[in-house]
Amino acid sequence: MRRGRAARRTIEGMGGAEAVLEKARASFENGEFRWVAQIVNEVVFADPDNKEARLLQADALEQLGYQSENTTVRNAHLTGAQDLPNGWEKKIHELLDFMPGRMDEYDSMVLNNGILKRRTQGVGVFDKEEAFAWALTGSGLRAAGFEWDYRKQRPYSGYENFEFDIPIAINGDVYDRCAVRVEEIRQSLRIIKQCVDNMPSGHYKSDHPLTTPPRKEKTMEDIETLIDHFLSVSWGPVIPPNEVSVGVEATKGINSYYLISDGGTTSYRTRIRTPTFPHLQMIPKMCRGFMLADLVAIVAGIDFVMADVDR
Repeated sequence: MRRGRAARRTIEGMGGAEAVLEKARASFENGEFRWVAQIVNEVVFADPDNKEARLLQADALEQLGYQSENTTVRNAHLTGAQDLPNGWEKKIHELLDFMPGRMDEYDSMVLNNGILKRRTQGVGVFDKEEAFAWALTGSGLRAAGFEWDYRKQRPYSGYENFEFDIPIAINGDVYDRCAVRVEEIRQSLRIIKQCVDNMPSGHYKSDHPLTTPPRKEKTMEDIETLIDHFLSVSWGPVIPPNEVSVGVEATKGINSYYLISDGGTTSYRTRIRTPTFPHLQMIPKMCRGFMLADLVAIVAGIDFVMADVDR
C-alpha cells in the first residue's frame, strides 16, 4: 500500500498517468527501454488496472530482455533465439563512441593512482609455471606472461574473422591482472565494432528442422511448423552416441563442457569445468608473507564467481 501511494505521488508530480504514458511511448520509439520500464512500472503500481501501462511495460521489458546476455541465452534455449530489436545499432554506436574515452579516463584515475599501485604491485604474485601447476586460465594466466587465448588458438563462433590482440603482462601480481582486464575491455570494443560493421542481414537462426526450432512467428502460419517447434523445445534433437569436449574463453577463464550421448535427447553424462575453483585454491599460496589487509586485493584480483565453485 505504501508503495502504491509513493507511486501515485510520483505520477502526479509528472503530470498524471496520461502524460507519463505519452512520454514513455515517445521514449520507447527512441529506444530508451530501461527508462520506459522503470517509469511505467510506477504507473502500474499506482493503477494496477491500467492495461495500456501493463502492455507498454511488457514491451519495454521484452526489448530489455533481448539486450541482456543472460536472457538472450535463455531465449536461445527456450525459443531458439530472438532477433535484435529495432534501433539496436544506434545504442551500440553510442557505446563505441563514448566508451574508449571513458576507458582512458578510468586509466588515469585508477591504474595510475599511487595508492592503488602500492596496494597491488608485488602483491599476490605467481609466475607462469605456478599458473600451469594450478591449472589457471584466462586473464590470470595471461598476467603471468603466457600469451594464450582460446579464441585465438582454437577459434570458435567465428572469432577467426575478427582482429583483436591478446593483452599480457609479466609480473603476475594483482596490478597486472587488473591491467590485463582493462585492456581486454578495449579489445572487446574492437570486436563489437567489427560485428556492427560487418553483420550481414538475413535470418538470425538456422532453418535446419532437426537442430533448431522454427522461428516463433512461423509457428502461427501452419500446424506443421507449430508441431516442429513444440517437439524441438519439449523433446529436442536426437544426438548420436558419442562424446565431445568443448571449451570457450569466458570472462573468468576457460569454461569447458564434456558431454556423453547414449543416443537419446539428453546427455548420458555432463561435466562442466569452470575457472574459478582453481583460482581460489591459489589463495593460500598468493597470501603467504602478506598482511591480512592484502587479502582484499588478492581476492578481488581473482575476480571469482562463487557459483563457479559449487561443482
